[in-house]
Amino acid sequence: MPRLRKRFVIDADVARACSLADKPDPRPGRCARLLEWLRDICYRMVLTEPLRAEWRLHRSTFFREWRDSMVARKSKKVAPTDGKLRADLCAGVLATALSEADREELAKDLHLLGAALATDGIIVSCDEAARKRFTHAASRVTQLRHIMWINPDLMDPDEIESWLRAGARPRKALLLGGGER
Repeated sequence: MPRLRKRFVIDADVARACSLADKPDPRPGRCARLLEWLRDICYRMVLTEPLRAEWRLHRSTFFREWRDSMVARKSKKVAPTDGKLRADLCAGVLATALSEADREELAKDLHLLGAALATDGIIVSCDEAARKRFTHAASRVTQLRHIMWINPDLMDPDEIESWLRAGARPRKALLLGGGER
């Protein structure tokens, strides 16, 4: 039986960013290319109810079409999960907050951690503030240290493509517990 490809948690900011509209900002093109590579190399997207709700609010036309293409190949391209983060992990992550505002931001994105921990531990997001908060949390909550945070806005597109084609193996620089960028 062939090994199933890894599952990627796609944050709503990527769903919103990958518009095909002409913009001087390279983010839309980088996000769109990463999603196309995920589909074409046969990776899967993680699907949870919180992600579905966020995507509904923030998606671009390109993302909707991409998501529909992934769902059309449902048996291989979609990885449904409840993605709920255990209560002790939630409490541990929230306890690392540096302020009440920080705690609220952490709470808002806990579903990303839950989905990543329930699957292959890979989050695709351009939200560097969230990555920094989770990296700080990983210094105390060891279960988070092996989650990879892929930011298509900060990585060279050729590097992302070759990494994906090589099997998306963990890289220290991408791990929440692997050090600062």
